[in-house]
Amino acid sequence: MQGATIDLAFWRVPERLFDEPDELIVWAQAALAAARRAAAKRARPDAPARKPRTRPAKRRKFP
Repeated sequence: MQGATIDLAFWRVPERLFDEPDELIVWAQAALAAARRAAAKRARPDAPARKPRTRPAKRRKFP
C-alpha cells in the first residue's frame, strides 16, 4: 500500500480458550458466521453486474 498504514479489524480470543478447546470451537463458529454475514452484505446480490472496462480503440494514422 505504498507505505500507508491500514487497520485490520480482528479480535484475539481470551487466552483461557487455548486450554478449553470445546469453547474455542464455539467462538470460532460464531466468528465464521459473523464473517459470512459481513461478506454477504458486501456482495449485494441485488446490485446489477458491472460491465468490464474496455480500452478505447486506438486511432490509426493513414498516410
